[in-house]
Amino acid sequence: MSAIRIAYINEAFPKLSETFVTQEMSALKELGTDVCSISLTHPPSAPRHTVAEQWARKTWYAADHPGRNACLLTGAALRNPVRYMRWLHHARRHGGKQALFFSPAIASRVIFQRVVHMHAHFAFDAALAAYHVSAITGIPFSLTVHAADLFVYDSTLARVAGSAAFIVTVSGFNREFIYRNIPLGNTPVYVVHCGVDVEKFRPVKRPATEVPTILCVARFIPKKGIAVLIRACAVLKRLGVPFHCKLIGNGPDYPSLLRLVAEMHLTDCIEFVGDCSQETVLEELHAAHLFALPCVIDSSGDRDGIPVSLMEAMATGLPVVSTQITGIPELIDDGSSGVLVPPGSVEALTVALRRLIEQPEVRAQLGAGGRRKVVSEFNSNTSASQLLDLFEEHSCTERTS
Repeated sequence: MSAIRIAYINEAFPKLSETFVTQEMSALKELGTDVCSISLTHPPSAPRHTVAEQWARKTWYAADHPGRNACLLTGAALRNPVRYMRWLHHARRHGGKQALFFSPAIASRVIFQRVVHMHAHFAFDAALAAYHVSAITGIPFSLTVHAADLFVYDSTLARVAGSAAFIVTVSGFNREFIYRNIPLGNTPVYVVHCGVDVEKFRPVKRPATEVPTILCVARFIPKKGIAVLIRACAVLKRLGVPFHCKLIGNGPDYPSLLRLVAEMHLTDCIEFVGDCSQETVLEELHAAHLFALPCVIDSSGDRDGIPVSLMEAMATGLPVVSTQITGIPELIDDGSSGVLVPPGSVEALTVALRRLIEQPEVRAQLGAGGRRKVVSEFNSNTSASQLLDLFEEHSCTERTS
């Protein structure tokens, strides 16, 4: 059987915070899918993991062809001025000028590569570009919706949803939210979990220690609840509970979190590691004893879908602590594959962390349960197979040879 040729349209690929996209693309290739990688722009400079570097070398970047973009955009606008004036009006009001500018060149690229379906992650510029390209070429597109693109910045999703062949989202919670709040027309919505490579993220034997390490891997933004974790660490220290906490990541909240650690006299037990490659994150997961990500709903209404960092930690056998919001309870069965606490509760988080610090047998039990959960329901190979079925069902009838 000939391989189906899919184009992944990304906004700035590959981003360090979106390793799940490269994992998904790689898993699809493992299944025999012909995956073409297209990105609007290059990502900001940041550490990359090996797989991302390999994909970056294969990626076609629209921003590298400004002359061709301008020429093709002019030609396309002249052929269909009404449509382009409508698109331009939307771009001026809601953003998306980059997606509009690059869309004719991307259209030329996907036609040249005989692509039969396009997919984008997040209802931002990449999805808008796929929407424009689909209108130009007739090639169907789909998108995966995660969190901020659904709960806060939903103007793009509302614009493109009715034209998509289908929408994927990462949790049942998200799917119900979409059905209640987004005009879909006849567009179906499917749940496909962001999976992890359970062969790469494997359990290791962690040595006994009198000072367990709490690990957190996240962007430093309010919805991750890192300030709650820091305040819980302050209580643990006052209670005389031994621990060391490592925070991996970066983001706009870094200065305020750094000040909070200093104000609470925690510089001796909380370490800011910075951005890390996936390989380094895996090493830190293997060296840690428990994982905490106490997500919250921030003041804008933004919240997580199901954080991939939780899946990666669970896959390595780490016991995890998170909160009872959005799709997280679909990943963590409280008391079986991890611990869930109310969002924003420093007291409840402190109690959960202390129990795991002081009871290694509970850590082992929950870590094993978490591993089983990820292998059975959040496996990247399973997720890729589900996506491939959808691509084949909704793509053009043409197949590559």
